[in-house]
Formats: sequence, C-alpha cells, structure tokens
Amino acid sequence: ANGVAEVTDKAAELLVNKTNDWNYLDSGEKKSEKEIDEDAEVVAGIKKMKIEDMITMAKEAEYPEAEWNKFSQKPKLMAAYLIKKYNEAKLNDDDKDAE
Repeated sequence: ANGVAEVTDKAAELLVNKTNDWNYLDSGEKKSEKEIDEDAEVVAGIKKMKIEDMITMAKEAEYPEAEWNKFSQKPKLMAAYLIKKYNEAKLNDDDKDAE
C-alpha cells in the first residue's frame, strides 16, 4: 500500500543494482531557468488567447485543418492542441540542435 512493496533482499538488490531505472533522472539534459520561463510564458499566452486568435495561429502555422477544426469551438481543447504542437516543435528543434 502507499507505493511500498515488500520484496526479498535478493530481489531488492537486483532491482537497485541491476537495472538502469535509478540513472534516468541524471542522464537527461536539464532545462535552463530561461527555457523553463520561456515555455511557461508561451503556454500562459496560448491559454489567454481568444479562440479566433488560436484559429488564426493554427492557420498561419499551416497545421492541418482536419486536426484542429474539431477543437475550433472549444477554447480549452484548442489551447491544449496548440500547446501540444508547440512542445512537438520544441522537441524537433532540440533534436536538430543535438545533431
């Protein structure tokens, strides 16, 4: 219960010493404070936009209308769609920088 599992000593040793699960936190690149602030600013800006502005943004970004049209009457869903697209673009941009 509460995220605690009882295992034998041998199983505990295998889990801790023989898996890489404990290393994943340190292996990833950490975002700078500036990047975190920039991302938060963009997300907050998208959430504050009027639905008409969100639609204009999607059109200007040339996102497929078939993807975003179903959200065009629901501001929260449209904002979530644009934020998702922003995050995807950031990931693609980061991948290009890494090459």
